[in-house]
Amino acid sequence: MSAIPLGQHEGLRLEFKQAEVLGKPETVAREVVAMLNAEGGQVWIGLAEENGYAVRVTPVREAERERGRLLDHLIDTIEPTPRGVELTIDVVAHDDGALLVVRIGESRRKPYAQLVKGDARRYVRRVDDRLRVLSRDELRDLFAGSQATEDGLAEARKALREERNQKQMERRPALWLAIRAVGPVMQIDTAADDLLDLLVFPRESGNRVDGWICVGFGAPTRNAEELRLDDAGGRSTRIRHDGQVRVEVPLGSLAWRDANTIWPYALMEYVVSAFRLTRELYRRCERDATVLAEFALFGLKGWVLRPCSPNTVEYSIGGRAGEIVAFDRQDLLLLQPVECTVSELEANADACALPIIESIYKDFGYRGRPVPREFDPVTKRLNLG
Repeated sequence: MSAIPLGQHEGLRLEFKQAEVLGKPETVAREVVAMLNAEGGQVWIGLAEENGYAVRVTPVREAERERGRLLDHLIDTIEPTPRGVELTIDVVAHDDGALLVVRIGESRRKPYAQLVKGDARRYVRRVDDRLRVLSRDELRDLFAGSQATEDGLAEARKALREERNQKQMERRPALWLAIRAVGPVMQIDTAADDLLDLLVFPRESGNRVDGWICVGFGAPTRNAEELRLDDAGGRSTRIRHDGQVRVEVPLGSLAWRDANTIWPYALMEYVVSAFRLTRELYRRCERDATVLAEFALFGLKGWVLRPCSPNTVEYSIGGRAGEIVAFDRQDLLLLQPVECTVSELEANADACALPIIESIYKDFGYRGRPVPREFDPVTKRLNLG
């Protein structure tokens, strides 16, 4: 639970508003935009201030409803639309009643604008405990930096797609996953002992010792360019000196009980284990750096993936629709790489992997909630015991 900052003074990353401000959500939007254009911070709603100090609670009535209304307003009136950890709103309980805290993460997608009447855009930045309108020169520099970020993402997406296409031409049935961070160049010391530990000891990355995982098999080898792990069965995990991760698992390793049938636990855990490994590698990255993940299942034609958990009746009968689907294309490919931020990866690596799992089931033609319940839909964490 967040500690309510009674007695603290407003500053660069802290602002207090009484509950009545929710009647004028544009006021909150202006503060949020200013922090997005600075270093992020928190806007507390339900705190009265005197001379900049938070002195008492002014509780927010129907806090959950007000939270939703405020979030909708901020999403509709801030450009570009904040995503992920750039903007969250939590309800905080107090003896005198609930408060709202708007958390703003520092972002590299500056400048942000508040959309006001007449399609006008208001660009402001937080300076100490005040707001200041951005100058023309500041806007020019921020737009140039934002475009450079978008150009870097486009280049990275293209490189991953080209690499995937090359792997596709090899015609080797396999699960293939490539992960990279886009931002300042990250150099990995491939000779570091702690990096070896990540590949050798599964618990170092939060993985199960005896699971279907991308670490803990074989003996690592390394050179100046990469550290890699291989086994006789064809599994391979590579960590490049620039922080890129590559995982390849023969398709046959995804079958357990039946030939040409993907065992869902193996599918989910191989993907999740790679994201957990990457989380540990990227702790040294900037928190708002973008992480891209490209994925494919090559040689999948004729293979079956049953919906739901193997511990349910639905698994044996083919879900609620009662249909077990064999894949009818040669390869399963993502339409676009999956994206998250380093902050999101640190907070919940499993959640960052989930869109890939969901996409696989969707490509098999399943609808509803076909992902096994062991991937908790609320916490978005995989728990296989």
